Amino acid sequence: MRWFLFAGCMIISLISFGQADKDQRTYMDYFPNYDIRIKSTGFLVSNAVLENERELPISAGNVVKLGDVVRLKLIIDHGWKTRDGKVHVGGKEIIRLDDGSEVLRSDDLFASMDQAGVSLTDAEIITMSAQITELLDKKRYAIVSFQVWDKDSDAHLSGYFPLYFQGTEPAKKQLAKIKP
Repeated sequence: MRWFLFAGCMIISLISFGQADKDQRTYMDYFPNYDIRIKSTGFLVSNAVLENERELPISAGNVVKLGDVVRLKLIIDHGWKTRDGKVHVGGKEIIRLDDGSEVLRSDDLFASMDQAGVSLTDAEIITMSAQITELLDKKRYAIVSFQVWDKDSDAHLSGYFPLYFQGTEPAKKQLAKIKP
């Protein structure tokens, strides 16, 4: 009788450990329409798109005009941990030019929401904006790196995408040389 009870406890423990492993898997995602690459642990990202400020998709090849607002929209289907019915989101964005020079580094973009948190429904769609208004060398392009994390768990993601400016689109193979 004791052996049966012990074996039952072992099976329940294995099921619990299996669930924890599933929730902390690392995924490498590529969204080819916008050349967005994402590495996520604990999150399941079902889609990533780039939109303009009118929420319309940006042109093929990630080509925008200087001054255009580009919004990264991440659809996160799974992975948030709620505390008192709310999710506490962290996010960061860095923009570098193709020569590695940094044009923008943001701290926690969602710090103002730390106290109140956001609803789980709101956290399923994370939006970050980028805008470059001026370039001294018109032949440059930008790499936008981003991070999102759950402040109440170990779930996090990081990724990047290129932005090319009208009249300055370099050969795509140059992008492979850059690591954000």
